[in-house]
Amino acid sequence: MYWHMILDGPPTDTPKVFIVVLNWNLPDDTIQCLRSTAPLVRAGASVVLVDNGSQPARLSELDDGLQSNFPDTIHIGEQEAYEAQVASGRTAVVRLSKNLGYAGGNNVGLRIALNSGADWVFLLNNDCLVPPDLVDGVLGAAAGLARIGAIGCQLLTFDEPPRILYGGGRRLYRLGAHWLTKWRKPSGIWPVNFVPFACVALSGEAIRQVGLLDERYFAYVEDCDYCYRLALAGWNMAVNLDVRVRHRVSASLGRRSPRYYYYVARNTPMFIAERLGMPWHLISLASFIAQCVGLIVRLTVSGRIAEAEAVLQGWKDRLLRRTGAMPVTA
Repeated sequence: MYWHMILDGPPTDTPKVFIVVLNWNLPDDTIQCLRSTAPLVRAGASVVLVDNGSQPARLSELDDGLQSNFPDTIHIGEQEAYEAQVASGRTAVVRLSKNLGYAGGNNVGLRIALNSGADWVFLLNNDCLVPPDLVDGVLGAAAGLARIGAIGCQLLTFDEPPRILYGGGRRLYRLGAHWLTKWRKPSGIWPVNFVPFACVALSGEAIRQVGLLDERYFAYVEDCDYCYRLALAGWNMAVNLDVRVRHRVSASLGRRSPRYYYYVARNTPMFIAERLGMPWHLISLASFIAQCVGLIVRLTVSGRIAEAEAVLQGWKDRLLRRTGAMPVTA
């Protein structure tokens, strides 16, 4: 296996692997996620846990879980995080004073990883459980491909038997940005133009060239934007379907919550406007508008008025060029 093979080779050949996990008010999920990464830490990977401004009670639960399960955790101050470094095989935690969103919170972990000389950085949702062959499978796949900027894995639900959430495919950015062709190939390594950031390995070299996540998105669509930026910079993407990760899907905000609909409705037109040239800009925007009209009708008919209003609020805030967190009054 690639990871073990490299660890047995010369120390200079050992890739520095970091796993960034973002927590927001889900201490139980986060501790379970960290437990699943423990074999990877023992093999030399480092974990950076970023608490994204959790409520005091939830933060206390997280601290208790860390003390019980990971007593050797390193604590990094919020201001120190911009220059902090973490040694291989260690777990570090940063507590942020406020919620910086998915993009902002992960950027804190990415900075620490880059400061520490990371060759690869995994962004891992805290509602995921990873297999012990995660690094082996992902880095082994990347080793055989040219100029790989991001590589993902198969995402499965927690159902028994599990359902496939992501099994590869190509995102149709020109038709509303969110359509994904799903080929459902059973196994193997395949080129793609999008990798879900629930579990993705980003090349340290690619991050240094392309930059961090765009914090204007706050939550949702930032992965579309980043994958598109990788492609524009000449980086390839792939998925290894033989590596399987369990994912609960949007545990923090709720997959079908008003916040989810708000961010997708607000952020997608921004992505389309800034990344797609004419005439595909207009075609993609028209497609997304049609999708939103149909969505609002379905939500209203089914009595989900709050969600329908969130879609409209998202569009309104996009027209007003608002970014960042969803307004409390929305």
